[in-house]
Amino acid sequence: MDTIYDLHSHIKDIEELETYLSQGIVPLVNCRSLGEFLDYSSFINETSYDSSEVLYSIGLHPHDADRILYNFSNKYEDLIRKAPIVGEIGMDSCWTDLDRKTQETSFLYSLGLAKKYNKPVVLHTKGMEREILEIIQDFDLTYIVHWYGCSDYQEDYRNLGVYFTIGPAIFSDPDVEKLVSNVDLDKLLLETDGIEALRWLDEEHFDKRRLRDNLEDVYRKIAEIKALDYEFVKNTIVNTSKDLIKKYKGVMYE
Repeated sequence: MDTIYDLHSHIKDIEELETYLSQGIVPLVNCRSLGEFLDYSSFINETSYDSSEVLYSIGLHPHDADRILYNFSNKYEDLIRKAPIVGEIGMDSCWTDLDRKTQETSFLYSLGLAKKYNKPVVLHTKGMEREILEIIQDFDLTYIVHWYGCSDYQEDYRNLGVYFTIGPAIFSDPDVEKLVSNVDLDKLLLETDGIEALRWLDEEHFDKRRLRDNLEDVYRKIAEIKALDYEFVKNTIVNTSKDLIKKYKGVMYE
C-alpha cells in the first residue's frame, strides 16, 4: 500500500492513530495542550506500526486563548522550540465566544514564538480571515491554512505563498471548491481534521474503516475540479507533503 499524508488531524487515542497508520495514512497530529502532547508521545512509542514519518504540531487553539497556563503550564515556549510545526493557532468568530482581544493576544504570542524559532504555522481562520491576513503579513513564515471555508481573500492568501489543507468538505462547500480551483496544485495538501471532525461532517455515512477511501476521493475531486489526471494530482500532493515532512521533522519531547 502506498503512503498518503494527512497534514492536519487530531488523535484522541492509540486506536485512532492506528486507524490512520493501518490504512497507509501518515498524519500531522495537532496537540493543543501539554497533556495531548504527552498522550501523542506515548501513542507513538506504543504502536506496532511504522510511525517514523508521523509529525506533530504544538499550538494554543483560539478556543483556548485564555488558557495558556492551564493547557501548557510553563512549558509552552519550550514545546514550541522543540516542535516541528506550530499550530493550530489563529482566531475564530464562529465557534467560540472568546473576545477578539484575548484571541489576538494569544495569536500574536504564538506567532512571535514561531518567528523566534523559525517554525512553520498551521492557521485556524474561521470567520477571521481578513484580520489574520493583516497580521501574518508582518511575520515572514511558512503557513499551512487549515480548512479555509471562505470565498473572500483567497487570492490574498495565495499571494503570500501559503499552503491549504483540503478535506472532505470539498464535497459540500462551494467555497472550498473555489479555493481548489484558484490555488496552484503544489500548494494543496490533504487533511481530515481528525475522525471526530469527519463524523461531524457526515455522521450518517462516515465509516473510519474507509478513512483512506475518503482521502482518495478528495484527490479525485481535486483532479476533477482542476481537470487534471488523478494520479498526477495525487503524486503531486503526496510529494509536496513528503517534502514538508522531511524539511520540518522535529524531535520528541524529553
